Amino acid sequence: MRSSTAWWFGVVVACSSPAHVAPDSNSGGGHDAGGDAATAPLALGALMPQAVAGDAHAIMATPTVVAITYDNDPQRGDVEAFFPQLAASSAWLAETAEYGIGPLTVGTPIHLSGSAAPTDGAIRQLLATNLGGASPAWGAPSENTLYSFTLPIDSTFTDDLGQSCCGGYHDDVTIGTTDVAYSLQCPCTNAFPPPTTALQALTFALSHELVEGVTDPRYEHDYAWGGVDDAHQVWSYVTDGELADLCELNDTTLWSDAPNMAYTISRAWSNAAALAGTDPCVGAPTAPYYQTVPDQPDSLEISLFGGTVATKGTKIPLSTTGTVTLHVAGAAGAGPFQVSAADVATFFGAPMPYLVFTQPAGTYALGDTIELQVTPKGADAGLGGSGAEAFELATRPVNGGPTTYFYGLIGQ
Repeated sequence: MRSSTAWWFGVVVACSSPAHVAPDSNSGGGHDAGGDAATAPLALGALMPQAVAGDAHAIMATPTVVAITYDNDPQRGDVEAFFPQLAASSAWLAETAEYGIGPLTVGTPIHLSGSAAPTDGAIRQLLATNLGGASPAWGAPSENTLYSFTLPIDSTFTDDLGQSCCGGYHDDVTIGTTDVAYSLQCPCTNAFPPPTTALQALTFALSHELVEGVTDPRYEHDYAWGGVDDAHQVWSYVTDGELADLCELNDTTLWSDAPNMAYTISRAWSNAAALAGTDPCVGAPTAPYYQTVPDQPDSLEISLFGGTVATKGTKIPLSTTGTVTLHVAGAAGAGPFQVSAADVATFFGAPMPYLVFTQPAGTYALGDTIELQVTPKGADAGLGGSGAEAFELATRPVNGGPTTYFYGLIGQ
């Protein structure tokens, strides 16, 4: 997670990402039950995103994590018990070995007295003070160590973007000549409605930032596993694009029965599983897996993380109704499904949707093709470039089971 402003909990999801909401209520109509004529289901694996590395060597191949807590934090015991438990669980390598990460070493915990650091700048100063100089109090700084700070619940904290933090993020800072990675967990009570507990949310954040902190530890200087393939750049826009981010909006983002663990952890993305057409998020996978995937035949450029990237979408002029072709795909035995579309801008607080959909009616089976009608009413200035807007497709099994989500782009 590159930044942290808030947690959204319908399920636990991290920081600056959107919550799922109901489809656009300004639309109606759609297909009859059963959709268009069914064809042989497309191979889902070929349609799924792939995580990519800017520099696959800019990782912590032999990582150590050091828990840093405050004397007055009642959750200190759980934080310090969590990391050894995760290191001993097969869940750690299940989520990270694919990306070149080895076993996790747990360093000696560090205890801080006094009031919690109020800003990201104060965290950086703690690192500089205790890792710098001739005889650093915390030992010599290491590029293979993640310093994991946890604040007492409901501490007031301003993150690295100057925003109020409720959740967590990771970052890096240069100490002397060493690039030092750190994470910050800033839990808060008002984001934890039942059935998610405050402890589940905290350990979710600890694992989420740890996975990302070792697979993309120095993105300010050298991105590692911090994004997705060109055709699916919208996934980075919606989720932030790191390995745990790509799974954070799932209904099943919490992994509560990881092997030999009493604590809940975050699921993380697997390229191998995605390519195989199975659930790409490691841990308690949805089986059989399914998605509704849009055709995105047109070349677009969008603004992303301060730059411009080439990607794929569907071009439809403003105020004109056009069509996006959808394919219901997945493993045999899945379905039937209801399928709906939603405008992503409303998840981020836009006062009205930029995209108005005629929602598909009825139910659909694997192999069905859906012609989704959409009218662009505006474009997200945050995406820049071709005036694009992101949308989300939700696939809900009629007979129960998790909803899956896929993202696409409309541009002009």
